[in-house]
Amino acid sequence: MNRESHLSGIARIVTGALLLSIAISPALLGAESTIAGAWEGGIQFTTTKAPIELRLNEATGAIAGELILPGQDGKGVALLNVKRKSEKLNFDVKNGRAVARFEGKIAADGKAITGSFTQAGQTFPFELSKIPGELSQGK
Repeated sequence: MNRESHLSGIARIVTGALLLSIAISPALLGAESTIAGAWEGGIQFTTTKAPIELRLNEATGAIAGELILPGQDGKGVALLNVKRKSEKLNFDVKNGRAVARFEGKIAADGKAITGSFTQAGQTFPFELSKIPGELSQGK
């Protein structure tokens, strides 16, 4: 094999590897999908389900957002202590002196979050679905 055909073969292998690396989806590599955007769902209390909305944004690696309780003047409450580790998402919401804790798991497809809502020693399940096409307004 002459030097030119050897270099040509190496160039083809490098080009093929580069194209393959570009084509591999970050999701296949275990990268986290974005959770930024609008979410809606509810907290299932003993006898009723309370609707909730969540607005999340991600900037420079930090997650921020607000929780909205429809029917209660539509004002959002800022999320506190927001943490995401892999598929887990946790945050707090302060309402007056009371602090509520949300501990959730993001679905593999990134379209749902389910978990538990705890306040004043009581825990209830919650669920949220991502609203397609809705982007967080950066609030």
